[in-house]
Amino acid sequence: MSYIKDAIDLLQDLNAKIENQVFASEVREILKLIMEAHKDQIETEGRSNILQVENANLNQWCRELESKLSSKIEVKSVYEPKFEPSEDMIEVLKFLAKAEASLDKVATSCDFSVTKAEYFLDQLFDAKLTSSMLVFGDPTLYHLTNQGRAYLYENGLLD
Repeated sequence: MSYIKDAIDLLQDLNAKIENQVFASEVREILKLIMEAHKDQIETEGRSNILQVENANLNQWCRELESKLSSKIEVKSVYEPKFEPSEDMIEVLKFLAKAEASLDKVATSCDFSVTKAEYFLDQLFDAKLTSSMLVFGDPTLYHLTNQGRAYLYENGLLD
């Protein structure tokens, strides 16, 4: 910006010293153009300052919005902890390793209530350690999956 101001000062000095009116009008025209350029530069810098302030305000607003969103969004981990069956569930797995059985048979053999046995079978099913087979007219039969048998083997629980 100072180079335009310097040019204005020089042209004003030159304008004051010129005696030839032909050059004086041209110098005045150049001075007028430079002053308009100087005015445009000042306006542009003012707009630039306004845009910088607006940009800073928008960045701050975005950071605040991201903060609010991150506090509202429940982040779920991709990692699911390995399922560890309880001792009672392991008893059910060991029983099913011998043969498939109905819910009543599992409850009776493991000395659990039917409700408790059903809960354990549901948990083991969700963990893909057991599966069930529906037979029309007969009770549902539960059995070990390959993962269930592998769990027992890897933990030294197969007889």
